[in-house]
Amino acid sequence: PWRPLQPSAYLILFILLLAAVELPLAFYRGFIRLHDYGISNQTAANWFRDYGLSLAVSVVVAGAVIWVPYALMRRFPRYWWAATGVLVFPFIVL
Repeated sequence: PWRPLQPSAYLILFILLLAAVELPLAFYRGFIRLHDYGISNQTAANWFRDYGLSLAVSVVVAGAVIWVPYALMRRFPRYWWAATGVLVFPFIVL
């Protein structure tokens, strides 16, 4: 019964794992270096809040968007890749 939720669950776990791995570099690049050059006055707590908010938005959007290719696979088993390409093309251009 949980099979339809598997793509979203795997993608969400992947995003969370990737965020945990890249957190030290993102903190250095987005907080420490900016303070070294004096171009940011954001506190560390605010930076972590923004990082967490960005991560939450990414998880929600990715969890919702991953359903589209799988729905197309069920609807058009032979040509799902073309239908997905047509839907993705405007986002790539923009």
